[in-house]
Amino acid sequence: MQHKAAHLREVIKAGKWITDSLSTAGFGDIHEDEVTIVLAMARGMDPRMIQERGLGRIADRLVSNGYVEYRAIPDAPGRKMLALTERGLQAHEIIGKALCTKRWADFSFRQGDVVISALPKTGTTWMQMICALLIFQVPVLPGPLQELSPWIDDGLTTGDEVYSRLAGQKHRRFIKSHLLPGEIPVDTRATYIVLGRHPLDSAISVYYVRGSKLSTASARSSGQAVPAMPSPREALLDFIDGDSVLGAGMEGITLPLVLTRLSLAWEHRDAPNVAFVHYEDLLRDLEGQMRSLAGHLGITVPEVTWPGLVQAATFERMRAIADRVQPLRSLKDQPQLFFRSGRSGTGRDLLTGVDLDHYHEQAARLAPPDLLAWLQR
Repeated sequence: MQHKAAHLREVIKAGKWITDSLSTAGFGDIHEDEVTIVLAMARGMDPRMIQERGLGRIADRLVSNGYVEYRAIPDAPGRKMLALTERGLQAHEIIGKALCTKRWADFSFRQGDVVISALPKTGTTWMQMICALLIFQVPVLPGPLQELSPWIDDGLTTGDEVYSRLAGQKHRRFIKSHLLPGEIPVDTRATYIVLGRHPLDSAISVYYVRGSKLSTASARSSGQAVPAMPSPREALLDFIDGDSVLGAGMEGITLPLVLTRLSLAWEHRDAPNVAFVHYEDLLRDLEGQMRSLAGHLGITVPEVTWPGLVQAATFERMRAIADRVQPLRSLKDQPQLFFRSGRSGTGRDLLTGVDLDHYHEQAARLAPPDLLAWLQR
């Protein structure tokens, strides 16, 4: 209960920031007092609490504006429940992202901070591990990776919680984010490592590792029927066309959104404190990429130390210690599932030639040629 109250205080404090973000995205008819209901309903609040807490008028406004609707309750003939509509779920995604960007706006940087800035399943955890090994220079880390490298825009923690953890760290901080430069400001005190991976490979990784769990959780918490998951190929075609199958519970996992967000980040590629690293380069030359990053971060590693650090950063070694590395609470009992294959081409291999032509046509409409040439290697 205290945790939910802290989240509510954070939402209230960011009220104007959130409503400004909603207005910019075309949802200007949501008031500050309605934001908490949209957020709470998407995260599993029992709709009956709305009436119990005297919030019926606010809910009625949300119904009239198309964010909430009454639906029949399964196995309860004649009874109805409040549930978010598709428009309500879209607003929820914007609210969640606004809360995340507000955290970065309020964050106190230190000189030398490292921000690992990547979309899901593009190598975020891998880069966290590489940074940890370069900073601590021992193959066995002094603690679980996600504690050493907090996720500042994690929706399951409050801003105060993650600020406190980061303020208490004595080592050089390396911070995880699923927001990119352009979505968050580029602070001159920090170095930003932006990761890229072929969009079809990252999408199919989301499908296998997170898609079904998050789609189910999102549907249940919003009062929707749990959708049947499409086949991997169908999911990729939906991803290419901007469908929300892979996006349920994971803002940004459609091709239009992925390429729009990466295009914003690409505009910062020449900044001296921004480094773009491709997943394929990590696969092909892990040691070379680690040495390059060490130079970019101003870190000197004794030559005798390199072999142990590179071995500790391999996919096989990370899978072996998955319980101390992977970030998903939903995989706590099966942490190795987070590290499915680590290969490139797994998404493209599922599509026909016609499918791939369609993908390239869509991508060419959405991103500049130089970004696509780098990204689609």
